Amino acid sequence: MFSKKIIVSDVPDLLAILEGSFFQREGFGMDCVIDADEAFRLIESGSPAMVILDLSSLGESALECCRRVKSDPLLQVTPLICVLGHDQGDL
Repeated sequence: MFSKKIIVSDVPDLLAILEGSFFQREGFGMDCVIDADEAFRLIESGSPAMVILDLSSLGESALECCRRVKSDPLLQVTPLICVLGHDQGDL
């Protein structure tokens, strides 16, 4: 059973997108993480409804966290979204 909790990378642009989104309107809480190890610990302990990790801020460790989750029989049902942020100066 999933909780109404989302684990999300602590990236201002990503948090701004999620603020006021469907998830917030439907009562989902957000746990912000600054590294992939913290994300994995929260996934293990909390059964979140979804995990959104920013690859540009967490790098290779975010991919390793995804691999660990998907290779664990109990955690593999956890929905994971990996996003790749961009520098606004590149536009």
